[in-house]
Amino acid sequence: MWDNRIEPLSDIRETNDRIMISVDLPFVNSKDQIEIYVYENLIEIVANTSKSIRWRRGISAGEAFETSQYEKRVKLPFTVTEDDVKATFKNGILLIIVDKKNIKKRKVNVY
Repeated sequence: MWDNRIEPLSDIRETNDRIMISVDLPFVNSKDQIEIYVYENLIEIVANTSKSIRWRRGISAGEAFETSQYEKRVKLPFTVTEDDVKATFKNGILLIIVDKKNIKKRKVNVY
């Protein structure tokens, strides 16, 4: 969590040519409520919900808070640009596809 934002559930899968990041964003109704930022090897997702979410940790009422934002950061094993990243949003699920086409496999000599 960052600044009373909830980290949403997500699933990350990798193939030879892409990384697929699926993020569950309940109470987000439109793609206009979602912002995606790319910083070298980091993708940051910030989404505003259409209603407040009350989050309670433990049994104490003092540990509860309300938020209307999600935030998720995904660190990648390589640098990307915004051209390498495509995103779609449907039925509360954000799907981000990161293309690995610019990643070159190089053989390392062993001495």
